[in-house]
Amino acid sequence: MTMTRPIGHHYDCVRRAVQGAFVAILIAVSIAAVAGPVYDQAIDAFQFNRLDEAVIFFSQAIETENPGARAYRYLGLSYEQLGRVEEAYRTYRAALDGDIGVASERARIALQLGLARARAGEMEAAVAAFDEALSLDNSLSPAYLNRANASVPLGTYERAISDYRVYLSLDPETGQRIQIEQMIALLGEAVEAQRIADEEAERQRQLEAEERRLAEENERRRAEEEARLAAERRQQVLSNVLQSLNSAAEDTLSFEMEGEDITDYNEEIDILD
Repeated sequence: MTMTRPIGHHYDCVRRAVQGAFVAILIAVSIAAVAGPVYDQAIDAFQFNRLDEAVIFFSQAIETENPGARAYRYLGLSYEQLGRVEEAYRTYRAALDGDIGVASERARIALQLGLARARAGEMEAAVAAFDEALSLDNSLSPAYLNRANASVPLGTYERAISDYRVYLSLDPETGQRIQIEQMIALLGEAVEAQRIADEEAERQRQLEAEERRLAEENERRRAEEEARLAAERRQQVLSNVLQSLNSAAEDTLSFEMEGEDITDYNEEIDILD
């Protein structure tokens, strides 16, 4: 119970730092990539926070200049910053479903979709997007970090620990190492506490099951004993009744024999020749 607050605190620190750094990286990468005049106008508008213009120019560039995956990334990010989140989702999804760019570029679009979902508090959807990013590029270290961050509020601590460790192995010089290692330690304590609680719950379940089994066995034996005693009582009653009937029959026969009229045939009998 006491670990909820520190885990949440470190989670927020890690998440904010990663998201801020990722936007800066996107801008730096796109400045070096020249796709066409409309795309250049879009980048200029985005850098100077003229987001409504950026949306128009990026949309035009996608239609006329084929600037590739990066234009979709920035169009989606522009929508996000304007608060048009659903349009941002559709933009990222269009690039992914349309197989825009090479796998590594689509991986970064899936990463951006995951970040957008996470910022909206949709952690399960965020994890799914990070899964998609890593299926396209399993060396994309920010996807491991952000999937770990999204896994914490979902309570999937073991997966978070695994992803944090992979991230540290891919980016050992990260400035967030201390915070991440603290998160790993806190989550490890939570996992161990849950393991102990699960074992105790299982032990209690088995104890209750054994108590039920013994109670049922005792009840079965009691019922069998009652049935046996009842059968003995019935047999005794039957024996008593049968004995009574036999005695009555003997008394009746004796009485009938005593009352019979017996003729004395001692008189002489003429035998005819």
